[in-house]
Amino acid sequence: FLLDMLDNLPRLRLSDEHLKMFIWVLKELEVAGVPSFFALRKKQAEIKANMKVKSTHHVSAMKNEFYVNSVAQSIRLDLENPLVRQHMKLYPDQNMKVREVMDARKLFPKVEELWQTDLDLLPQMWADLKHSPYRHYYIREPAQLNDGSYVAPLRWYTQENKTYLHAQMHPTYRPRDTASCSRVRHFLRGCPVDVRLTVTLENLKESTQWQLAFPHPVREIAKGRMAVTVNLMIWSDDVSGNVSKQYNAHTNTYVANLNLPHEKLNQEYFVHFHSTSQFASSSEQIAALTEGIGRNRWHEAYDSKLRQEIVYRVVPRTKTGDNPQQSEDCSHIGLNGNYPCRRCKVGGTHTEKESNEGYEQFFAPSVSRTATETVREINSQLLHACLGVQETVDAMQSEKGIKDKIAQYWIEILLTKAREQQHARLINPQTKDQCLKGTLRNQLRPGDHYNPLLGLDSLDPHEATPMEILHTYQLGIDKYTWYPTHTQLKDKDAELFCTRLRST
Repeated sequence: FLLDMLDNLPRLRLSDEHLKMFIWVLKELEVAGVPSFFALRKKQAEIKANMKVKSTHHVSAMKNEFYVNSVAQSIRLDLENPLVRQHMKLYPDQNMKVREVMDARKLFPKVEELWQTDLDLLPQMWADLKHSPYRHYYIREPAQLNDGSYVAPLRWYTQENKTYLHAQMHPTYRPRDTASCSRVRHFLRGCPVDVRLTVTLENLKESTQWQLAFPHPVREIAKGRMAVTVNLMIWSDDVSGNVSKQYNAHTNTYVANLNLPHEKLNQEYFVHFHSTSQFASSSEQIAALTEGIGRNRWHEAYDSKLRQEIVYRVVPRTKTGDNPQQSEDCSHIGLNGNYPCRRCKVGGTHTEKESNEGYEQFFAPSVSRTATETVREINSQLLHACLGVQETVDAMQSEKGIKDKIAQYWIEILLTKAREQQHARLINPQTKDQCLKGTLRNQLRPGDHYNPLLGLDSLDPHEATPMEILHTYQLGIDKYTWYPTHTQLKDKDAELFCTRLRST
């Protein structure tokens, strides 16, 4: 165990020769049970195989190759590790102050916003683990109250260590027969749950996703096991240094379990490595990351706290990084574009921004960007690239402030192909490409042709990329003032500036 621990220290990597020297010293000291170097490597290989977390080879749409660790299997280790599982909470907590990510508005919306919320992204079920651990109650599945009336559970949450339920009254619902509702007939009879009726029936009718599910589709998948929802935070950025070289630019991607408290997420032990590459961008690595996770991808695991088999899913909810990286995550043209904000549509041409109206707009909320609009604009750019006119695509990117890294790879290919075969594909009726009539839009896939984050129904990158405060606020604005001041000075002007600066 100690030799394996030394071999896996994250800040002090040991070579094979180092390990052989340690083994030799231990044997010279006649320490009992010291394995040989080859026996140690064989045992490590067995442990790695049992952990079921394997690095798999992946080729991106841009033909870059890299290796990734399965996110679903990394989260499975959190559930099976007692040191981690004891800190995880499965339901949001309603408090006067928001203490954790799960308690914030995105994962725990206000009551009046419930009818606009995608309920299928919230925890799907609850069980009284103390008294009836195998009696499961699902959202949108009819449940009976003590007075005989029926409700549709909407979401579960806790408050002061007690479990509560927001539910919608259903006065018109009647069970088909007594036996069909036997599993929910004892709901709230002996269960420590208070039902808080919310939302009007008018709002309920406006949202089709609130239709009753009886039985709930996840019940069939779970087969009597607990169904757990784990929220995920994704982080990626470009880094430069490593042990062997002073500068070696590459992009890393990590994930964190948002069901853990923030004080634990600040510790390296609770952060999972996903992938790294000198060539593949963040978007390419995230395309591989999203495979196998999502609202409808359920996996099996052993819950070390509940001491039973469960099924779980991993739902990405936020994407973090520094501001330039988050701009790329939103398929944004960048901070130097005419529209410098990745979250809204504030901006304009240089002349417009220098006007009084253009300057004042930066101090007021503007129209928010949405993933749907961004995907529509990217599709339009790809379609116009088929015409072979570079200026048109550049004008569209400048006008909207949208420039997707993966889509740009295909735009350059389409422009080249269009210039080579424009006559054959657009004019000659015998060789005309039928895809250019409009079906190309339906063939585009997130991750293959544009930013994979724009294809996630649980995450809108324009809203789920929180402002990075390190460079924006904590380091101060002095460096942003100083950089344009000295970079635009010529050598002679710089000498004069230094002289005057020293004289002060």
